[in-house]
Amino acid sequence: MGVDVRQEVRTGRSLRIVLLLVALASLSQACAPQEAQPPLQSTSWTLVSLGPEEEPSPALDTAEVTIEFDAGEVSGSAGCNLYFGSYADEPDGAFSVDNLAWTERACLEPGVMEQEQMYLDTLLAAESYSVVDGTLRIAGEGHVLLFS
Repeated sequence: MGVDVRQEVRTGRSLRIVLLLVALASLSQACAPQEAQPPLQSTSWTLVSLGPEEEPSPALDTAEVTIEFDAGEVSGSAGCNLYFGSYADEPDGAFSVDNLAWTERACLEPGVMEQEQMYLDTLLAAESYSVVDGTLRIAGEGHVLLFS
């Protein structure tokens, strides 16, 4: 009961080829381009909901929160105060906001200042964005902002 060395070599070579093909297929799938996101340049949006990614809450009806993108600059109303800064968006969905500043008014309507702080904190922590079916989604550090 001898082992055919030629058969073992062919089987071993075949196995290595199969493993190589599987590795290449996995690598090509991992490197496959994601669906490109549209540039945010010259768009404006209104906040619909915000909060933890798994369970965002509706935005307050009493304080309209807006965001506008123009020439690398972001601005809008945070519900009580106006804000402005710079942003960067990439076709792969990478997103960041930098040099964010805002006015410092106090609003007395219930929940407005808390919502505004959560909004600005999430905007500063933003890492990604996507636009799907007319909804802009900005996310970072487990929180999300949804705009229409």
